[in-house]
Amino acid sequence: MILICTGRNVLLPGNPLPIPATLTIDLSTGKIINIVDSYQITNTASLAGSIQWIDAGDKMILPGLVDAHVHLNEPGRTDWEGFRTGTKAAISGGVTTVVDMPLNSIPPTTTVENLRLKQDAARDHVRQDVVLKFAQEHLTPLLGAGIKGFKCFLIESGVDEFPSVSVQDLELSMSELQNTSTVLLFHAELGTAGSSKDDSDVTLYSTFLDSRPQKLETDAISLITSLQEKYPSLRCHIVHLSASSALPLIRAARSAGLDLTVETCFHYLCLSAAEIPDGHPEFKCCPPVRDAPNQDLLWNGLKEGLIDCIVSDHSPCVAELKKLEAGDIMGAWGGISTLGLGLSLLWTEAQRRDVTIGQIVEWMSLKSAEHAGLGHLKGQLKVGLDGDFVIWDPDASFTVTSESLQFKNNSMLLHQALILLGLLFGFIQVLAYVPALPTNSTQEAIDGGLNVTDISKLYLRWYPNGYYSQNVSYQLAGYESQGTSKGALVHFSEAKVNEMTPPSELALTPVYLTPVSRLSLVASTPWIAMVSCDFNATNANQEEDVFTLARDKGALLYSEYSLACVINPEYADPETFDQVFDIFSTQSLTSASLIQYQFGQFGPTNESLYGVYDSQRLNDTASVMNTTLQDGTPPAPGYLFAILQAYNSTVQLDDPSTISGSTDSLPPKNQNTNLAM
Repeated sequence: MILICTGRNVLLPGNPLPIPATLTIDLSTGKIINIVDSYQITNTASLAGSIQWIDAGDKMILPGLVDAHVHLNEPGRTDWEGFRTGTKAAISGGVTTVVDMPLNSIPPTTTVENLRLKQDAARDHVRQDVVLKFAQEHLTPLLGAGIKGFKCFLIESGVDEFPSVSVQDLELSMSELQNTSTVLLFHAELGTAGSSKDDSDVTLYSTFLDSRPQKLETDAISLITSLQEKYPSLRCHIVHLSASSALPLIRAARSAGLDLTVETCFHYLCLSAAEIPDGHPEFKCCPPVRDAPNQDLLWNGLKEGLIDCIVSDHSPCVAELKKLEAGDIMGAWGGISTLGLGLSLLWTEAQRRDVTIGQIVEWMSLKSAEHAGLGHLKGQLKVGLDGDFVIWDPDASFTVTSESLQFKNNSMLLHQALILLGLLFGFIQVLAYVPALPTNSTQEAIDGGLNVTDISKLYLRWYPNGYYSQNVSYQLAGYESQGTSKGALVHFSEAKVNEMTPPSELALTPVYLTPVSRLSLVASTPWIAMVSCDFNATNANQEEDVFTLARDKGALLYSEYSLACVINPEYADPETFDQVFDIFSTQSLTSASLIQYQFGQFGPTNESLYGVYDSQRLNDTASVMNTTLQDGTPPAPGYLFAILQAYNSTVQLDDPSTISGSTDSLPPKNQNTNLAM
């Protein structure tokens, strides 16, 4: 299967600004196999075969971002953050790879045994690539197990399970790690953080800032570079630099040929101390956010190349550790949560700093991938590399709210009420109870009825000439089905329908029994239910599930983070469930995300009218969809018209007479249901 992605603004290596280009990606390997420096009009003739197209138009196509410093905290402190929520937050902001810093996990990942626990915790929960960096002990066995780097603290870390190291510890570790391909990472504050005086106000941000002066960072970096002179083959890396006074030391180290790399964070570049209100511990991080002149010098350090990359250092905790009610900044946990916001934060700040999108992506993708040892796989849109890409609108804006964020403990919202530039076109989350569960096991999916070689088809059309198709799996066949369903593609969930009965159910109710206030919701609009199997409503039961509520409308199952959906066995059994329509399923995570993308084709201000199920809207658009059934193309924008055709369908789509309306009546109950494989 081949994916072709074309657009007028594609960021390619060596170009500070996007140019017209077309990418070709082999979906069997995930690799980019060809790039053409031109925008290509979608070849609709090829869509019926093994080629899928995405036309980004004027939106930007960027390489997937790499966040090389994220605390996911699972296992042990999953109530702070976990793989599932953390990676979902990352992908919502265009981050397709994260590097986990597992020192806050319990146990911390300092041994091969603890590494296995970390890997087990991650399995089946990640939504994109996750690379692990580890701590100091058992260095050689961990290198053999495939880890990417080791992190240490030169000051107390704040968690008992991960103490700071001494100079003697460093000498031993650097001696063992020299002449390897790994990297030693430093939380570069040396000494003891000052405590507040008895008469100091612990709610003042200035009290905390005074307790972590820049000298702690410069002293640490002086020690690190002096040790590097003894072990020059070992790369060392400074995490979350906040002190601009350390830049001359970094410049001198580079001039001396030392292999030293440096990162800074979104919050140091987009916040200054004067903007932080007193009594708000949610702004506490270590090292701290400093003043505006310091921030300006950090930006200069990035432009000069002294600072290599930008990361989130996403480090949430539970609300009680932030001491929000007391406003105690000194006593609160230090950590800021910005996972998924980085691209928009930097792009907004870049508008006043003469910084290009090419520079931002270099700092957030190319350099961070190289730092993580992934430069041969990620960080650029380049032939031979992974085809991780995001589609992004630099001109759109949005307001950050806790409801819009995907990570845990987001009520402590740092950037509340900020209006940011740059909007990612990504997934639409749908809550649903469905008789199916997501799986990342290919064999489990096959055993559950997914035919990964099925050539059944989903065809999508939208106004004026939009066209898209892909293979889907025909999982369950409805009674006397012809193998084809047609109508508006609609995100559908039981949670939404609890408040508004779908048109098909109302149509089955005798008019004299239907409340007059709900007669307007009876609609003849032909539609197909697109149902996520990722999240289930709590009132799940066989009497009120999505399949029963959708009834004769057809269904397309998908998962937004797993390989496929597996239908519960009792729903494939005609003795326990009356199957009255066809059920199809996407065949991969990639195919599901491509369908989701089509809902954003209309732009953020004119989103697909069926992005969220609305019975009234379906009723209002009945004439549009019925016209589409006759003509084959929607006569107005905002609608996705879908055809699901089974591999063994008896309907010929090129016969205009087959593009007809919905079923006039339902087949009798207690009929046979068969796996359509």
